[in-house]
Amino acid sequence: MLGDIRSKCFLPDCTRSGRFVGLGHDAEHPSEEPAKEAEPGAFSEAEWYRRAAADSCESEEPDSFQKVSFDNDDPGGIGSPVSDAFEASLPVPVFQPDDTEEAQRENCSGEEEANADAQRRENDSSSASDSDSSESSSDSDSSGDENLQLAGAHHAALRPKIEGMASLLKSQAAFKERALECGLTEAEHDALVARGVTTLSGAAYAVSTPGVTPTEAALRGLLDPIAPEGVSVGSLAAIRRLVFESQTLAIAEVKLAIEGTDGEKRSELAPAERTSRIAAQKARLCGYDLTGTMEVAHSCYTYVSMIDADSPFYLEPHKFITRAQEISHERPGKEIVLDASKLTVRDKSSFHRMQIQNELQLSQAFTRRSLACDLMGVITFRVQENWHKFLMDRLAESPPPNFRRISMEQVLRADRQAWQKLAEIVPSIKRTSAGALPLDAAFPTLPTEGSISFYLLPTRLQELDDKPPRKPWKGNGKGKDQKGDRGTKRDSEGKEKTPPELPDALKDMPLRTTSKGKRMCWSYNIKVDDRVMPSPPKEVTFGQRVAGKSLESLVFIQVFAREGLQLLLGMLKQQPVVVVDKIVSTSYADIAKDRTQAMRKWLLRACELKDLEPPFPTPDHCRAVLKNKSMPLFAEMLEAANYPDKDLVKTMCSGFDLLGQIPASGVLPEKHMDALLTIDEVRSLTPEVRSAILHQRDDGKDLEILTAVHKLTLEERDRGWLRGPLKSSEIPSDSVVTRRFGIKQSSTDVDKGKVTKIRPIDDYTQSLANLTCGSTETISPHGVDVICAGISYRIRRGRQLGLRERLVSRAIDLRKAYKNLPLSTAALRDSYLAVLNPATSQYEFFQALVLPFGARPAVQGFYRVASAIWHLALVFFDLHWTQFYDDYFLIAGESESPHINLIQESFYALLGWETASEKDCEFGFVTRALGVQIDLSDCHFGLVKVSNTLSRRRELEITINDILASSSVSGSVLTSLRGRLLFCDNQIFGRMASLQLRILSSYCERRGQVRLNDPLKKALSFLRDHVALGPERIVHCSFRNCFHVYSDASYEPSGGGVGALAYNSQGLLLSWFGEELSQDVMTIINPEEKCTLIYELETYAAVMSLVRLGRLWRDADVILFLDNEASLATLINGRSDSLFVQRLLNTLFEWECESRCNVWFERVPSASNPADDPSRLVFPMQPGLRARLDAKSDFVLHAVGLS
Repeated sequence: MLGDIRSKCFLPDCTRSGRFVGLGHDAEHPSEEPAKEAEPGAFSEAEWYRRAAADSCESEEPDSFQKVSFDNDDPGGIGSPVSDAFEASLPVPVFQPDDTEEAQRENCSGEEEANADAQRRENDSSSASDSDSSESSSDSDSSGDENLQLAGAHHAALRPKIEGMASLLKSQAAFKERALECGLTEAEHDALVARGVTTLSGAAYAVSTPGVTPTEAALRGLLDPIAPEGVSVGSLAAIRRLVFESQTLAIAEVKLAIEGTDGEKRSELAPAERTSRIAAQKARLCGYDLTGTMEVAHSCYTYVSMIDADSPFYLEPHKFITRAQEISHERPGKEIVLDASKLTVRDKSSFHRMQIQNELQLSQAFTRRSLACDLMGVITFRVQENWHKFLMDRLAESPPPNFRRISMEQVLRADRQAWQKLAEIVPSIKRTSAGALPLDAAFPTLPTEGSISFYLLPTRLQELDDKPPRKPWKGNGKGKDQKGDRGTKRDSEGKEKTPPELPDALKDMPLRTTSKGKRMCWSYNIKVDDRVMPSPPKEVTFGQRVAGKSLESLVFIQVFAREGLQLLLGMLKQQPVVVVDKIVSTSYADIAKDRTQAMRKWLLRACELKDLEPPFPTPDHCRAVLKNKSMPLFAEMLEAANYPDKDLVKTMCSGFDLLGQIPASGVLPEKHMDALLTIDEVRSLTPEVRSAILHQRDDGKDLEILTAVHKLTLEERDRGWLRGPLKSSEIPSDSVVTRRFGIKQSSTDVDKGKVTKIRPIDDYTQSLANLTCGSTETISPHGVDVICAGISYRIRRGRQLGLRERLVSRAIDLRKAYKNLPLSTAALRDSYLAVLNPATSQYEFFQALVLPFGARPAVQGFYRVASAIWHLALVFFDLHWTQFYDDYFLIAGESESPHINLIQESFYALLGWETASEKDCEFGFVTRALGVQIDLSDCHFGLVKVSNTLSRRRELEITINDILASSSVSGSVLTSLRGRLLFCDNQIFGRMASLQLRILSSYCERRGQVRLNDPLKKALSFLRDHVALGPERIVHCSFRNCFHVYSDASYEPSGGGVGALAYNSQGLLLSWFGEELSQDVMTIINPEEKCTLIYELETYAAVMSLVRLGRLWRDADVILFLDNEASLATLINGRSDSLFVQRLLNTLFEWECESRCNVWFERVPSASNPADDPSRLVFPMQPGLRARLDAKSDFVLHAVGLS
């Protein structure tokens, strides 16, 4: 093969097979091939090879070794579309060579020698390519000769890495499968085997060398050497296809050895070979039932890839899962890999793990490991099983007195140490010349190794003290493991879980000692000082203080404590609260005078500072962007308001950066996020990323969107926000280029109603620019919850002062918000945008001068400025408003709204910001903002209504009807629909839609088209009606009733009990129940015969406490306390794997919607739970308040679906 390469008879880049018909023919003159008599049917294919070779040789450029050896862009080379299409048609997987550390060490010497040769020949090739263009043809030929010799050197160095594909070529089962699929009969296959052609490798070289077209006579003789003329046309076509595929695979093996791959090196069995080996293993191990837990997952055979590395390594038992578990696991997602000079999308590699929680699961995992190693030919099954039996026998040994039994952790450590020992003493694991496996001889010596048996020694027990054992928390019958015990929680490794000594919320507290200097012992209850002294004024920043709030409205049970409680609200921002307090406590006339005076002051100051230069150096492009804004005035206002972000004006004058660490402001919430790439790494990848972006085709997308994006880009250029269009040669080679695309958005216009517009997005994540941005802060926009909280506080505070005002609201949107802030001079180097011109189908380049919509630093930078604007209006003009990115929500009294409208318009004009007039709907009782509708028409009654807009509900209804009318839908459409439904469900009271949304989510994960079956249709129909008819969410701003409920359950093998108590906000007992659950009820609840039912009973008691004790509650707040973590989590997230519990949750959701009660679930320590006594049929409370229930005939049977 190497000789053919050097003599130019074998050119891998030139043809599909890499070889001309005539051996020894000069590649420089492919058209002058010696005359040769062609066999019938062979001329056309040979002529195609010659033409493809001639075209390829004429277009070769000897710039580098990569362009000469197996160029994937060659129309006829290996890896070309023709070859790739053929390889994709094969049912067997494409094998990749092994790239383990041991293999690299073995090939180190050969690769160094080949690399040195490559460097010398590349230098020669580079010098040749710099010569005159008239000599390019001869230089190319000579360079190609040298590079082909270099390819041979690489092939020799990388030869040990191709065992994965070699296993396919040498598999007899794979050969039979391909022969039958190509069309040969069983008899013809047997005839080939009888003549010694038993593998695909043998078929590749049976009639000709790969690359040389076999003659028809040779193919006929291969099938029937006695009477070749009797071979039928169908059999001739079948053998021709089989030989062609075999030769193509053989050539692909050579290419893989020379080029290698940057991807993951995996060794897999062909399906036919795997099936054959499994069948042979079952026949050999006839005493074992290799089904169920003994059926090994196919991924385990890939995991046992040490045969390719020729060196043992540790095989974790946790990774040897069953075939059933492998089938039920989700498929791995996709990942983008930068392979050579192109981006490749491939499946993520992942090995699933199983949880080994007991000795039986460990033994089964050991057996599956033995089966996998035996099938792969690494270790004989019985030899490895003897080692596993030795380990499992240690678990059954009785320990000496005062010593523990040997644990599973010790067995696993010993097993790991054994494999480390094997790696030391076994140099090779391949079969010897005598046919023996080296590991078979090494395993019997492992039990006598001291370094291994050390881990299997019993460990000493801790010495017992004389103190009596601590009493259990719940008394007799509460626990799972033994009488009176709650059981021990363990992690996945079997270790006991211990509660943290120091609470997470106090880890950053600087105080570690009491006021008397004693260290705090977190393992026990801590005595605290009698009072908390506020910090000195000099240590408290503006707008922050320590505040305490009385808990009179919360329940207080005398059994818990004897003194009053106070909630400490530490270091809360009080400025919005101060503004609302001033508004409700001051007449409209007086506060209007204050606002007018403040506005007059700053307008006069703006006139005085009009001609002043910016307070910090400002580049020309930044000065042009900020020309309508008075930066000296803005800086003075921030300083007068004592705003903590001291560098904001300086950053606005110099511009915002696009790459690197985002500077901290000092006002945003702290959240540390690290950058994923450095700036240098992004610049080194820029050529490849830019090429991938520019080769991305948008021709198939909506022409309307492409046209609108290009038009908007030109408008931004005309307004001075962009420069361009630019030529690609004007852009530096290491500058980041970002693709711009468009999305459709719906908005509300005052005159036109709902309109659809196109918003251009700059994808700085695709260009990797966002991956360089680390930060220590995050944004915190004011959502609907903040709006409702502010309105609720204003109404409650007003009622305390005897004020019942009618409130109105309006939404204010900044026009082209991001375009008001410039980029820094350094950021201009990486602000180039690629915009597709639909008229020419070519990309045009522009340079952005302002913040792009899609860059992470731009979002955080704009939010800093928007927050400063919001803060200035609070401090100087006492506006009650919130800020959500560039949207502001303003609340005012009905009589003061005209004056406030004048103040806000003057405020924006003062700062030089424009608002979107098309969205200006003035003040009103109903306002559409942030995608929802906020209704204040009943606010004087203490009610604020939040609902979805009518247009959004109609849009979703039409979308769901269109989906239901079709037979299938794509997963991407369902994913988009789920996101919109989740948003709408947040504005609808209750949790009835949670189960249906989970059903919809399960279909969103599927690829391609999803067929609409009955569960999906029912879920979509329910969600459609839920969105259209679901009750709106009502925020009660007045003081409502608050009830506190405590529930508990007990469990014994003979039965169980449930109990609950309900209190009002003054701590008075309202009602209670305590019932015993008989063995018959337990049988109904536990059809699977689980060993314990404490989880089901705790959940049952909690739901029963609300449904029975709260049957008359309406529009109230309820706090439910329980002492079971699993039940608490289930009640909060509303899901469970238990059918009984899930039906309990559905009943709870129905009660919540019917009563319109807001329920808060909280945990109470078991020792402090007053419902413990009634759950054990101990009734010390008033019998007249007891509520009775027949659990067997009333609720349990309903929950499990029985009549």
